[in-house]
Amino acid sequence: MPTCDECKHWKPDVFIDYIGVCKKKEKATSEGDLHCESYELKEESEFMWCRSCRTTVHSSEKAKHKGHKMHEASHTDHDAHEYLRSGD
Repeated sequence: MPTCDECKHWKPDVFIDYIGVCKKKEKATSEGDLHCESYELKEESEFMWCRSCRTTVHSSEKAKHKGHKMHEASHTDHDAHEYLRSGD
């Protein structure tokens, strides 16, 4: 059964990677959510977001990230400063 983290519309959060935003539905979802009418299989692009390394990867470096969770993009929550520790 396909899940959100396998869909091209799902962008994982940069800080909390099991939560993401569905570009199609414009709402937050969990990586394992099922039964979506907007599901489309992920496609590879020139630049991908590696959830495992938390970095943007060029297609020429794809071999270094074999087995990692790759996505077309990531989502940055504008209120992330609210739930992250300060640098004191």
